[in-house]
Amino acid sequence: MRKDIAEDPERNRIILDLDVYIFKRIENEEEKEERRKEIFEFIQYLKEEGLFEYLELGVIFIDERVLAPSYKKYKYEISGSRKVKEEIDGEIVRMPPRDLRKEMSGVLQQEVNEMSEEELLARMRKIRKDELSRSGIEEYNMAYFSEVFSPGILKERYSTSLEANPNIKKNYKKIEDIKIPEGLNYIFINEERKE
Repeated sequence: MRKDIAEDPERNRIILDLDVYIFKRIENEEEKEERRKEIFEFIQYLKEEGLFEYLELGVIFIDERVLAPSYKKYKYEISGSRKVKEEIDGEIVRMPPRDLRKEMSGVLQQEVNEMSEEELLARMRKIRKDELSRSGIEEYNMAYFSEVFSPGILKERYSTSLEANPNIKKNYKKIEDIKIPEGLNYIFINEERKE
């Protein structure tokens, strides 16, 4: 490291921008609380290691049915389908028709149930990095997500948002600071999910 950078704390920092993709559904509130605890513990670990000061962390829970062999076929059907407006958690979103979503959910679940862990891992490895984005695999498959912004990263990258809403600043000293909302455009139909 250059001496002038090493001696200037404003230029000598580690900015950590992580996106963690978990290919598993959260089935119930108990499981959601367990995931919240794991995220909280990970943040505490990053603090201990000195990696929290400039942290931007996204934890994205992707429905594992995207790993099924027929997923691409349904993906094209879904993208070509006429979208309908649905209200989910008080928000109006445009979704593919419910009957197509229901058929796809059942077929892909059956396929995933028949896959071995090795097959699932092999399918995960085939996902290209450029597909891991809001307009890619996340668009309709993100069941839940959690975003963590350290005070330092808020000041560095999101100062306008911080000034407009100072309540977004959190030090993540308590587990309740971790939020895990549902993805509004989540396309799969589960028995437990309220539609």
